[in-house]
Amino acid sequence: MMTRFRDLIGGVFFLAFSIFLYVTSYQIRLTKADPIGPQFFPRMVALLMGTLALISIVRSLLRLREQAGTAGSAPKKPFAAVAFLGTCVLLVAYMLLIDKVGFIPLSIVYLYLQILLVSPPEELAKKNLLINGVVAVIVPISLYYLFYHAFGIFLPEGLLG
Repeated sequence: MMTRFRDLIGGVFFLAFSIFLYVTSYQIRLTKADPIGPQFFPRMVALLMGTLALISIVRSLLRLREQAGTAGSAPKKPFAAVAFLGTCVLLVAYMLLIDKVGFIPLSIVYLYLQILLVSPPEELAKKNLLINGVVAVIVPISLYYLFYHAFGIFLPEGLLG
């Protein structure tokens, strides 16, 4: 029975987490050096995450309504549960380590592990691991330079600073 409510529970969790992230963004110190302000990015992420969580909640409620008339239970998917719990652990670790390690190195590790976590086991071939590694390196570096040069927002430097 719990597998039927998995998406709903996940949506509610991420909605609550996005609200928490948005509320805690008010504790970030404002500086005059940033034209947009250091609160912009966490709030943008929180709003995007909250929107996606609401979409997930609505979709799961519609799916539950459709399944209410059908008999039988959905097959168990342990992969989804592991991916969900792993994502939660990775997000908490990322949040705790971002200031110490820095945006670029921690984001590379996080993104690579997140891709491995959500990829179905049958798709983890040697070629995919290399492509995932390249993506995990290029995306954080590109984001760092985009925020630094285009927006003037300083992300945590950590070990590189």
